[in-house]
Amino acid sequence: MLEHLVERDRRRETWWVHAARCGRDQAMKRHIRDLAATSSAVHACVFYENPLPEDVPGRDYDRPGRITMEWIKGALPVADLDFYFCGPRGFMRMLAIGLRALDVPDERIHLEFFGPAEALYA
Repeated sequence: MLEHLVERDRRRETWWVHAARCGRDQAMKRHIRDLAATSSAVHACVFYENPLPEDVPGRDYDRPGRITMEWIKGALPVADLDFYFCGPRGFMRMLAIGLRALDVPDERIHLEFFGPAEALYA
């Protein structure tokens, strides 16, 4: 998805926020950094829940810990964004409910389940 956005319009403000347990578990590590480097409008922020000793802050990841609604509210221009996300049910539920609480309309909240879809708002 990020590739498509960058190819389509390098000036479009885009935030790629990714969470992994550590560097060994991060998907597309180098590729994402390379894509982000092609445009000043693309911002990548990677969270490692449990960085390994060889995981270097600023090179391999940007923030320790998990993505939180507090971080999202403070770091992203929430009112101007469409949100696309996937992940474990608990994470997706936190985001879906949290974004609604910030008055993000449902039509700007897009999610993808890996496995059976379950209600996130119940």
